[in-house]
Amino acid sequence: MRFPVQPLRPWTALALALVLVFQPFLAGAEIDMQRTLQEHDPQGEGGAEPALQAPPTPAEPPATGPTATPPDNPWARLFERLTRIFERLTRLFERLVDIIASRGGRTAPPRNPGSSRPGPDAPSTPPRNDSGTRPTTPASTLGPPPYGREGIERMFGPPGQNQVTVTMPAGPGGRDIPVTCHRLIADKLRAVFEEIKAKGLSHEIHTFDGCYNNRNKRGGTTKSTHAWGIAVDLNASENPMGQRWQTPGQKKLAEIFLKHGFTQVENDYMHFQYCRGY
Repeated sequence: MRFPVQPLRPWTALALALVLVFQPFLAGAEIDMQRTLQEHDPQGEGGAEPALQAPPTPAEPPATGPTATPPDNPWARLFERLTRIFERLTRLFERLVDIIASRGGRTAPPRNPGSSRPGPDAPSTPPRNDSGTRPTTPASTLGPPPYGREGIERMFGPPGQNQVTVTMPAGPGGRDIPVTCHRLIADKLRAVFEEIKAKGLSHEIHTFDGCYNNRNKRGGTTKSTHAWGIAVDLNASENPMGQRWQTPGQKKLAEIFLKHGFTQVENDYMHFQYCRGY
């Protein structure tokens, strides 16, 4: 027996196509949005609601009474489902925007008034360190080398200040000696000499010829980078100022200094400084 097949009306076919195409996408988008909200505010702190969950879909009343969906319109409920998904996505998106905006405006917690320990934003200014212990400013927190005198003073302050004395393997053959330098450069300078020692190149250090010295440049009227304690002289007699070449051992040492951000002044190959353009 053959059953007659009723052809779909144009609007019915279009509705079916829209539902089949968009409903899985919207359902997946709703799940992704909920996961994102969970990551940003798992405890529900971003709003007045106890948790960042989409409101549950109310149970659909039975299809009875005057508001029941007519039996000859089976796509109405699917359109209602799509509408509810759109509404939940809109609410979730609005909550997510509010949470991100509120998180971006938060400030660090204030310092505990009953404690002498500085808060997160309080600058750390360690005293002069003559004991040879490691300074409080890690080398990794020091920014790139400054440019020119203005950049030097912006990073290190006026010349002759904030100096510490730290023991490091900077002496001939890698012997530990006290080195006076700027407190911000101490850890980085120590890291340079420790790497020289670790690579078996300490024998290339024949003389340590100074770091901090509050003086002018040789033959000039402007301050030397030694006045800030951000320059080191090594093997001065073998690589004197004005010489156009440097010894092979000095080149090996220079590679490590350059790796850590120091520069080597042309025709003054004994000299390594943590700045540029000065």
